[in-house]
Amino acid sequence: MKKTFKYRRNFLQTSLKSNILLEYPRFQDTYGLIHQDFKTLYPDDNENLVGLFQPDFQEKLQTLGNLNTITGQNKDWCSEIIATLCWITLLRPTGNGRGTKRPPLKRAFMDFIVFQSENEELTPKSSPTIIAQGGTRSDVRRFFVSVDGTLIVTNNTFIDAFDIFFKLHFVFEIKYEDTLRNFLTYLEYYVFKITDRSIPNTTVNKCRMLLLNAQNE
Repeated sequence: MKKTFKYRRNFLQTSLKSNILLEYPRFQDTYGLIHQDFKTLYPDDNENLVGLFQPDFQEKLQTLGNLNTITGQNKDWCSEIIATLCWITLLRPTGNGRGTKRPPLKRAFMDFIVFQSENEELTPKSSPTIIAQGGTRSDVRRFFVSVDGTLIVTNNTFIDAFDIFFKLHFVFEIKYEDTLRNFLTYLEYYVFKITDRSIPNTTVNKCRMLLLNAQNE
């Protein structure tokens, strides 16, 4: 896979880019390939979400975020996922252009992570989504990242799935979903420090100032 990295980058510039996982199916069942390609793309990047997501940062997210918007079964997730949903409330979806309606937070949550029972067959999504599988939301046994109707393996922790979820946007050159654009832009600039895209908007920068003292520098 290291030897074929340049071929993949060239393939993604063609009209067949949507077939990338058909051409390179090992991404689906071989752990670590998304991390490897991302590191090749950004060799100077040493950040990852494992180092950031310490208990004090999670607590800060739950304190600053709008915990009241996390209702229904979403309240049953583990503390790491609840903290991340609170983070999304600080970076709410925006309308796609002037006069368009702002997508609801509920849709942003669903575009980020969905639960599927161990008793049902996994249903991959077309856009990048974390799929948590277990007996209940508080007892998740396996995590996958779904993209283009396929599943990519993780080390079965939420933080690793979250890490892969973000990185595959760059590895496969996938645009951010409108519902998560602010959230992923924040990660791009202020966690992974990738600066080859447009300047963050006011919402993203306001969240940065709010979390500045909570985030590891």
